[in-house]
Amino acid sequence: MNGGLAFSMRGKTIEGTIEGFDPKGRGVLKHAGQRIHTWFTFPGDAVRVQIVRREKGEWLGKREDLISPSPFRIPARCSHAELTGNCSWQVIQYDRQLVWKRELVQEAFDRHRLGIAVPLPIPSPQTFGYRNKMEYAIGPGPAIGFREPKKWWSIIDIDGCHLQSEDSFQLLQSVKKYLVDHDIP
Repeated sequence: MNGGLAFSMRGKTIEGTIEGFDPKGRGVLKHAGQRIHTWFTFPGDAVRVQIVRREKGEWLGKREDLISPSPFRIPARCSHAELTGNCSWQVIQYDRQLVWKRELVQEAFDRHRLGIAVPLPIPSPQTFGYRNKMEYAIGPGPAIGFREPKKWWSIIDIDGCHLQSEDSFQLLQSVKKYLVDHDIP
């Protein structure tokens, strides 16, 4: 790609429909013959995206607006779902998640010529409250939560995580209360 196109794309706001995924699970839309990789987007989403930068030969965009949602979108159970990136898939119907995640794994195997056919995953009977491990960040406030993607300094303060058990919610609140009670910033 020539430098002129690179310069003209950076900072530009575009609209389009997400057509698929990249290997990292970011939604991809095409513009001016280029693929724009954007977090928090899924196939079928019509979006407004600001092109942020070029990284390792790929254009990265930031979703500014969801103009029209994918027909597979559902309301998020968590208000942080599209802020932290830890549970961004919960806005997609579970059966569609399984199909798309299988496709991502199959594409990875195919890219490495493993010759393995990936079957459709066996659905879990429990789609929330199943995780037994979570890494939280603690910061001033006190804030306990997750780091915003690509912003190590930014912590999204949360009250709990629906992927963890109810006991985890209570433990998180206890730690937060301890920090406040003991004036630990």
